[in-house]
Amino acid sequence: LVLLRLLVFLFALVVSDLCRFINVSENQGPGTILQFFSFNCSSYTPTPTLELLNVQPPTTFFNPPSLARWQGTYVGKLTLSSSTRLDTLMVNHYKLQLKFTCGNHVTEGSLSVNVHWDLSHIQCAGQFASPGEAVSRGGRHGLNRSSLTTLANCGNDSGARDSHTWGSAVRSAPPRLRTPQSPGEPRTWDGG
Repeated sequence: LVLLRLLVFLFALVVSDLCRFINVSENQGPGTILQFFSFNCSSYTPTPTLELLNVQPPTTFFNPPSLARWQGTYVGKLTLSSSTRLDTLMVNHYKLQLKFTCGNHVTEGSLSVNVHWDLSHIQCAGQFASPGEAVSRGGRHGLNRSSLTTLANCGNDSGARDSHTWGSAVRSAPPRLRTPQSPGEPRTWDGG
C-alpha cells in the first residue's frame, strides 16, 4: 500500500510538470529552447529517459529531448532542430507526444506547440507590379499581388486558432476612381 501511494505521488509529480501548451514565435530558429521539464525519479537503474515519440503533423523541427540530473532532480530540455523554419501560414500548431521512463514506470503526455506571427517582423512580398505587368512569386511566404490582403488588420487569424493551418483572410477592395469619359467631366466613385 505504501509503495502504491509512492507511485501515485511520483506519477502526479511527473504529469504535473508536463506543460500542456506553449506558444512560440515563428521567428524562433534552430537551437531555441522551447521547454524545460523537471522530474523526480529515485530509480538510478536503468537511467531515466525522456523521449519524443511522435509529432503531428510530422516534421523534423524538434530535437529529441535531453535529460540530465541536476541537484537530485532530472531536468529535460526540448529544443528546435537545425532544420526548423516555423511558418504560421503553413502550420500553426504541432502536437508532440513525450514519454518519461523512471525504472519500470512509464508516463506519457502531450505537448501542444502553438506557433504565432511576430508582428514586429512582418515581411512583405516587395513592390506591387504596375497594371498589366507580370507578377512573379516572391517574399518569404510566396505572396504575390493577387494574394496580398490589407495590412491594416495583419493580426487577423480568421478564427483558425485551433486548426493546423491559417485560413486566408478575404477583404473587399476599396472604391476606385472612375476615369472621366470626356475632359472636364467630374470623377465619380465606382463602388465595385
